Amino acid sequence: IAAIYWSTRLHSNETFSIPKLILLPSCFLATLLCAAVYVINYSPLQLGKTKDAKNLGSGDFTQDMYGWQHIGEEFQKIALREEDRGTMQKNADLISYRWFPGAHEDFYVASLMHRNLYLIGELNDTHKYYWINQQRGGLTRGKDYYHIAVTNYYRDPNIIFGSAFEKIIPLDTINVYRMNTLMRQAYVYKLENYKGAL
Repeated sequence: IAAIYWSTRLHSNETFSIPKLILLPSCFLATLLCAAVYVINYSPLQLGKTKDAKNLGSGDFTQDMYGWQHIGEEFQKIALREEDRGTMQKNADLISYRWFPGAHEDFYVASLMHRNLYLIGELNDTHKYYWINQQRGGLTRGKDYYHIAVTNYYRDPNIIFGSAFEKIIPLDTINVYRMNTLMRQAYVYKLENYKGAL
């Protein structure tokens, strides 16, 4: 009924103005969205932890939405370099330990290279990836995998995966900058020779 009323007023010869009660919330929302886009994409402010390198950016919600494309592009260079050197098996897949950041790694990193990402952990940690892992064929004994540990959600891969792999070897570090300020890092590891313990 309100839409019919405003439509009638709009098409009449009367002077039309949007009521302030409708206009103010819309302006507030537009301002809030513009501020969010700025903070996520352009703000040099580090809203998370800055002192501990292994937890750089932890607690900064903007990191969840920033830098993943860069991590994917840089990982692709690292993976191709390692595979060309023969230090990593060709077309090696990735492993992560939780649905977040695992789902981001799957979308921005693994899919970019047409690789699979497997999540390891309890159903509460892996969510739908429990079934996605099965659809993708699961982990293969003797195979090497990549693991990317982002500092805003860092967990030591030796603690998480140590019992399941013969060796865990650091390969490289990807730095994520926003407006020339280091916001977080992504550590790339080689998980060597899966023993079938997970």
